[in-house]
Amino acid sequence: MKIRTMLAIFLPTVIVIIAILILLLAVYVSRDVIQTQVGNHLLTTAQSRAHNIETLLNDYKETVQVLAVGIPFTNILDQNIDYTQRMNECDLRIQRTIECNPKISRIRILDNNGIVLSSSHEDIGFDQSKEEIFSKGKEGIHFGEIHFSNFTHDLVISISTPIFLRSKVSGVLIINFKVEKELFTIIADKTGLGETGEIYLVNKDRHMLAPSQNYDKMILETNANASQVNLCFDEHIINKLPGEMKGKATVYIDYRGNKVLGTHYYIQEMKWCLIAEIDIKEAYKPVNKMVMLLIYIFLVLLFTSVSMVVIISSNILSRIMKLYAGTEEIIKGNLDYKVGTNKKDEIGLLSRAFDKMTQNLKISKEKIEKYTGELEDKVKKRTTEINEKIKESDIQRIATVNIANDLEEANISLTNEVIERKKAEESLRKSEGKYRLLAENTLDCIWKMDKELKFTYINQSILLLLGFTREEWTGSKLAEHCSKKEMQHFMNIVENELRKKDTYSAMFEMNLIHKNGKEIPLEILGKILLDESNKVAGFQGNARDITERIQADRIQKTFYDISNALNTIENINELFDRIREFLNNIIDTTNFYVALYDEKTKIISLYYVVDEK
Repeated sequence: MKIRTMLAIFLPTVIVIIAILILLLAVYVSRDVIQTQVGNHLLTTAQSRAHNIETLLNDYKETVQVLAVGIPFTNILDQNIDYTQRMNECDLRIQRTIECNPKISRIRILDNNGIVLSSSHEDIGFDQSKEEIFSKGKEGIHFGEIHFSNFTHDLVISISTPIFLRSKVSGVLIINFKVEKELFTIIADKTGLGETGEIYLVNKDRHMLAPSQNYDKMILETNANASQVNLCFDEHIINKLPGEMKGKATVYIDYRGNKVLGTHYYIQEMKWCLIAEIDIKEAYKPVNKMVMLLIYIFLVLLFTSVSMVVIISSNILSRIMKLYAGTEEIIKGNLDYKVGTNKKDEIGLLSRAFDKMTQNLKISKEKIEKYTGELEDKVKKRTTEINEKIKESDIQRIATVNIANDLEEANISLTNEVIERKKAEESLRKSEGKYRLLAENTLDCIWKMDKELKFTYINQSILLLLGFTREEWTGSKLAEHCSKKEMQHFMNIVENELRKKDTYSAMFEMNLIHKNGKEIPLEILGKILLDESNKVAGFQGNARDITERIQADRIQKTFYDISNALNTIENINELFDRIREFLNNIIDTTNFYVALYDEKTKIISLYYVVDEK
């Protein structure tokens, strides 16, 4: 195989293999990042809709509780009031309530036996004692399942609550609320869901409670038995996980048979699951664009590399072929043929060596022709000289081969250097990943602020340290988390470090405010960041809680003070007063006593007592 062909195949092949590996790695990492980002966005959207639904349900609950304590609804259960009067008052109240509140579809009042005493529809006297809405309503506020009313044919949710008469449960109030308009409006809101995203609500029987944006089947009939739905109910109903736990975004096949990326939010009170999902094609669209860009870059790189190989190899091979043509002329006997060039590279040296070799051969030939007719001994002597010249020629030929081998080794070394540089870049990326993993998982709180003292980065340890999430902390200013005194203390440290003009770093203690309002003492190692003009560009460092260390110092000092008092105070009462004063630094000694135990009499006597009420 020719050298030009070898170079034209080998180098592009290496580039293509490396490009494919980088492309696969980039796609894998990008998809993981995109899945996390889109999943978090879907979860935030689902939480927002779930909070709106919970607010709607709480509004219904408050309405039921207010009506349950109304006089007309309690009087209907009072046998001491005239039957006609209490029935008329109750019916009038039901009628006006429905007229004033268009959300209400139906109102019923049941006695303790489950018999309908009064209703907005023709069901007075019906026995509802075996219905769950009645039995659960006697125990407290209860939400029933969404269903179609047999009387109004509205899509409603039934809510029941006990009616108390003279502090005893005497009946149950059941109100049906129309959920179609308000609930459907919440679910149908596509804000933040893109073109293919949707949100749908599913009950524990895996039935949709609101019409899907992408499916035309009837509600309560569509079975949304997707893996994300099953995961939601398995986690919160079977495994008893708390409702506030965040659902993890996964890729799965939804109820339509489409591949989607989705997550869930569990509404614990109703045992409903809110599913937020988006088609995988739309979710991964940024990744696909990046892949096309990388392919374009790799094609340009490949074309450039092949072009450079062709140009360089053509230059080298053309000069080698010129040397080859020169050797052919010399072999034919043309010793006046010159192949030397003025180039200072290895091929130039080789060509000039060829010319020198040719010149030597020419001189040898002339000497042989001149002394052909001389005596045999002189012929032998000249023959010996010729043999020596031939040996010198062989040495020069070996030198020529060695130079060619050195040229090939130089090309191989250049290729290896390119490969090693790629490996170094890959190692650097892995090191950056390890550093990022270390920063995210260390117990110390790692932070960064801009020159306005606004936090631009914080790792997840802030939750354990001060009770804030990374999202709550990022973007806030230092002054929001400390007192004015502590803020002035921080600014004094910055001014002192700027005057030093050396490393601009310091370790100091500072109190920050926990999310619960309590001040937490921290040990902070901070560094001032400067820009190219040596002006303050920001700050970075780490922080750790030193509450236990401070408490240990206080305890150690208290023990030292007590030990010192034992050696210096002679009066026992004064000694106990001082001990009480020292202990008050670490515990509450408002009520304090010292008891003496007599081992012989087994009697305990209170020698020193302070009782402040």
